[in-house]
Amino acid sequence: MDKRIKVVIGIGVFVLIMAGSVFAYSMLKDNGNTDRINKSTTAAANKDDDKSASVKAPDFSARDDAGQMVSLSSFFDKPTIISFWTTWCPNCRKAMPDFQKIHEEMGDSVNIVMVNATDGSQETETKARKYIKDNGYTFKVLYDINEDAVYKYRITGIPDTYFIDADGNIITRGSGQLNEELIKKGVDMIVK
Repeated sequence: MDKRIKVVIGIGVFVLIMAGSVFAYSMLKDNGNTDRINKSTTAAANKDDDKSASVKAPDFSARDDAGQMVSLSSFFDKPTIISFWTTWCPNCRKAMPDFQKIHEEMGDSVNIVMVNATDGSQETETKARKYIKDNGYTFKVLYDINEDAVYKYRITGIPDTYFIDADGNIITRGSGQLNEELIKKGVDMIVK
């Protein structure tokens, strides 16, 4: 009898652990899908929308298609999306058509700036330019040849996307591959 009680208790504990694991997994799974774009880490989360708590987007310089060095701040006359990417990143490549679609829909009302993490070895400017041309993308591309942007934004994984308002404040950020719906959610946060 004593052995049966131990078995029943053991089974009960196992069932509770499994139920807790399933519950935790479902909570984390949902959170990962819905919180890729949110206001939680910015001033936009405040009910008062306190601009004094805003985070200024770090400025950087990178090479444009014409071979000129341009600064990110030169885009701050309107809402701006910057997304860090490389040609060897599968999730970056999957997201590109969605960024292109948003670019075509929004026109000049929002700057979409794709920042290529051009390290000169694994990712070269030549590879990145060819990829953009071969796929017919028309959004703005900057080549971070000095890794100035990667350093200032502390990029440790790509794709990584920042949504910046017309005043140059980071309103939200999205890590990983963003689809059209998530990009639009971020755009809604920076367009007044």
